[in-house]
Amino acid sequence: MTTDRSDSHCYVLRAGTPASVVTDLAAERGWVLVSDEPPSFNRAAIKRWRPSEEADAGQVELICDHMSGCHTLTAPEPVRAWIAEALPVWTADELLDQARSQEDPLVRMRALRALQYFQIAAALRAAPDSPLDPDEPHLRLIADDERYLDGFRQGLDDPVPGVRRAAVDGLCRTFYPGAQPILRAYRDRLAEQGEPSDQLETIDWYLEKGLHRIRATSGDDDA
Repeated sequence: MTTDRSDSHCYVLRAGTPASVVTDLAAERGWVLVSDEPPSFNRAAIKRWRPSEEADAGQVELICDHMSGCHTLTAPEPVRAWIAEALPVWTADELLDQARSQEDPLVRMRALRALQYFQIAAALRAAPDSPLDPDEPHLRLIADDERYLDGFRQGLDDPVPGVRRAAVDGLCRTFYPGAQPILRAYRDRLAEQGEPSDQLETIDWYLEKGLHRIRATSGDDDA
């Protein structure tokens, strides 16, 4: 499973902030709507805009995850310089703190769901400076970001099943190789405890498919 790198930064709207603030901002700034994908049973709604007429300017993407209640925004360089000031957003550190210390399990679950997007954006931004894999030189070797791995690892010990599930999903949707031994150990623990099979199936599917990888691109200095 591979993807191209991106310079997009991730933003998560603060609790209680409607997704309409992004659509209002898009209209105000004259962004061109590129796609509008409605939600399905297990898929978030996604809207994409082109903030500039330039073909290589990138896209702004709004993901409205009805399962977690998170509204997540990714934005390229021309937009991110001011977007954090224009919209009420959480930082990664704030979400990590929520996942660790909030009493409300729904808040902990939503924080872990949101961190899934943060970790992906962080890995994609790190890709241009990451070494090429000597065995597969078209792919990057992404170093672990322990902040995210520790956050998800702690979530696996949460007493609430929904929070644990969010942590599993985060570890299964990462580019960080350190997620695999964490998941293997957790899978063994689940099997011993007789936990519901859906988590075991998710982990087995991920471990069988292998780590998500980031492709080197022709724009990379050493590609």
